[in-house]
Amino acid sequence: MAADARRRTAASRATRLIVAAGVGATLFAAPAAASAATPSHASVFGSGPVVLARASEPVVINGRDIPSWSRLAATGVTAPFPSGVTNADGGDNVRSAHNGILTVPPDPRTGVNPDQIAAYRFDGSSWTEIPVQVDQMYLYHLANGHSSFSVYSGTDQELAYAWNPTAHAVGEEAWKKVFGGISGITNAAYTDPNPCTARYQLPGAAGQIELARAIANGVVSPPKSPGIPPDDYTQAMQDPVNAAVGTPQLNDDDQIAMMAGDAGVQAPGGTSQPTGTVANNGQEVSILDPTSSSDGSAQRSYIYLFLQPGGSHFTSSNGYVQMTRGANADQWIDRYSFSPASTEKLGVSNTSYGANLSGQVCVTAADNDANPKITTANGQPRASIDRQPSDAMTLTTPTYTVDASGRWMVRKLRVVNPGTSTYGPNLISRWKGRAFQSSPNSSVSLVGFEDEQVNWELNSALLGWRVGPVRAIREVWGADSGTNVTKVEIYYRDSYTFQYHVRVHPIPTDGLYTSWDFNYGQVSTYYNQLHAAGVPIDGTNTHSVGEVDSLPVTHQPAFVNSCDPTFDLCSALNNPEEIAGAHGSLVYVAAPLSSQNNYLPDQALLPQFSTLVNPEVVPYYRDDACFDDGTGDGPVPRPYPGNASTDANVQNGYVAYWKAHGAPSSIQYSDLKCQPPTATSPAYQQPSAITYQTLPFQGAIGEMGLHFFFTADSDNAFGPVPIDEIDAEQQVYPVPSSAPANLISATDSAAGHDYGLNVVAPLQTVVTPFGALPAAAPEVPVAALLPVIAGLIAVPVLRRRWRRRGA
Repeated sequence: MAADARRRTAASRATRLIVAAGVGATLFAAPAAASAATPSHASVFGSGPVVLARASEPVVINGRDIPSWSRLAATGVTAPFPSGVTNADGGDNVRSAHNGILTVPPDPRTGVNPDQIAAYRFDGSSWTEIPVQVDQMYLYHLANGHSSFSVYSGTDQELAYAWNPTAHAVGEEAWKKVFGGISGITNAAYTDPNPCTARYQLPGAAGQIELARAIANGVVSPPKSPGIPPDDYTQAMQDPVNAAVGTPQLNDDDQIAMMAGDAGVQAPGGTSQPTGTVANNGQEVSILDPTSSSDGSAQRSYIYLFLQPGGSHFTSSNGYVQMTRGANADQWIDRYSFSPASTEKLGVSNTSYGANLSGQVCVTAADNDANPKITTANGQPRASIDRQPSDAMTLTTPTYTVDASGRWMVRKLRVVNPGTSTYGPNLISRWKGRAFQSSPNSSVSLVGFEDEQVNWELNSALLGWRVGPVRAIREVWGADSGTNVTKVEIYYRDSYTFQYHVRVHPIPTDGLYTSWDFNYGQVSTYYNQLHAAGVPIDGTNTHSVGEVDSLPVTHQPAFVNSCDPTFDLCSALNNPEEIAGAHGSLVYVAAPLSSQNNYLPDQALLPQFSTLVNPEVVPYYRDDACFDDGTGDGPVPRPYPGNASTDANVQNGYVAYWKAHGAPSSIQYSDLKCQPPTATSPAYQQPSAITYQTLPFQGAIGEMGLHFFFTADSDNAFGPVPIDEIDAEQQVYPVPSSAPANLISATDSAAGHDYGLNVVAPLQTVVTPFGALPAAAPEVPVAALLPVIAGLIAVPVLRRRWRRRGA
């Protein structure tokens, strides 16, 4: 009876989440009035973190939402196949993010200057300026003819960000930073200021000397199709509309980002504009919470956009998000910069799949695995044929901080302690990516094993990065044989989003994984829609279906992470999950890319997650400290990343680690026992529990993510225009907390704590000219109603299943 009651309760809570459009909720507390002439972020949100879910939601609109302020964006035609393909496969070897022709269409409208846009809220009696960020976008045409797998990709079109610095943001178009240490320059008039560091091309005559040599060396491979101009390697490319008209102009595809928590009340008719703003040219952004009332009324708030000389007083220096490049972020490295035994080693597999940039490298491991061994002393320049900068970075907001040691290598996430400005311990072991299988121990894969560390990291480049007052953005280009795969990371004050543009060949045997692995002792409870009370994270699985470690007949090692329908709703989209503990909570929701990220206006209705040609995508969860999936940092660092755990080097590496950490000098690999303490043990979640006889290996601690079951091509059928690629995003809300609590259940929405609704039923916006008649309530788009439709189908089925199990 008790079990049946629990099932009915879980079903009821799942139903309430799915039909959350009928649940009452408070949008957010009314912000206090302020009127500083040059405000700081503290004057807007205050000194503590936002605690109400809706206040933490970003509000992003497009230029096309304000037709009186915007103009048509540039259009593009991609260089035809086989442009962007390596010479060996009959292509032109072009490596460029702009391998296409951009055209600025005529438009009688003149877009406003993005640098003149400012945002305000009305507090009932006065105006307060709030942060706003305008990010211009235009079509990129990605071509990496340096990759030996480029024959499959050619050139792919993508709407991406303009990375150039502006009056309010800083940034770099990082893929162009291929200079520094260009080999073979003997001109007496040329001096390389630092051969060990990646940079843009030098100005003037010196720059022309190194550019010519870079082309001769194959480092730079300019576009060759008629009408495509050569890339300017001295700086980031600006939006083509700006270049054509000679001044910055807001385009239909540009994005304007704000925070919902900054909104205020509606300014009454006749309210004067803020002092100093351009008269009769303001815009009212009405923000509606579709879940706020069950009687048809809706909770609304308002942000106002105005033009003013100099634009917003908020910039990258006083905004919500700070991104600091690592001390050695621009230092050239290659695979020989690491010992083969190093837990940090990179780029030892499929080395021909990346950008293959030649030049000098000044970091060399003494015991490198080159044959013959490289004897150049560390710190001295040596020749390399496959180098990349590390691109390490630290991202900090008042709510959380993230550290990445590279492009795919996101290593740390800490959440602020409630009521303080100090951050707690690192919650994650690693962001992980997998192709073909989830562990290198498998013996059934046709094509091997790929991971985020030894495969993807040095076979990728940083397309660009940008930081403004509301968000920081960086984009990664390339992942092994996914030559034009991209990952866009967008960091806001209280959340971050990873957007995936997957363009790859069909992938056997097991597909593709993206996941988050966590640190034992720092997270303690996992929540999903069927487990509102949560399950303990202790390194031992709470369910037995969905995790496969061997084939049923032959018993060959085969490691598959899938969904257990008795444990979770087996659709990854709009299905919130949560990892929680005493040092912060993390809410995860996957969804199709939002409308702001459509490639072209005429493609807005194309399916971005086509089940006809693309895989089923399911969530998975594995809490198994004994599951060594080949890379990771916890409970202990993984020796020889990427090698199977049966490899002698891996086993000897584990033994050496434990000998250096207190184990007897006589221990052997057979002495390492994986027997993690469960939630009923006194040692559960205690740091002292990580020993060579409890948690001796890198393992899966509350590991959760997405499993893409590939069935077909997703690289646009050898064409440039997106027709069958997989475009999705995973949004994460780090929430300050001192104890686990369910933050994804509709039962908490009345208190404003249901962070899942930020994605499942997002805020809706309508923009009207300031002073116009009140805007009609915006219609809830079909996408926001999909969870309701799914619930009407899925929940009765689940209830019948639970009744049968309880009978």
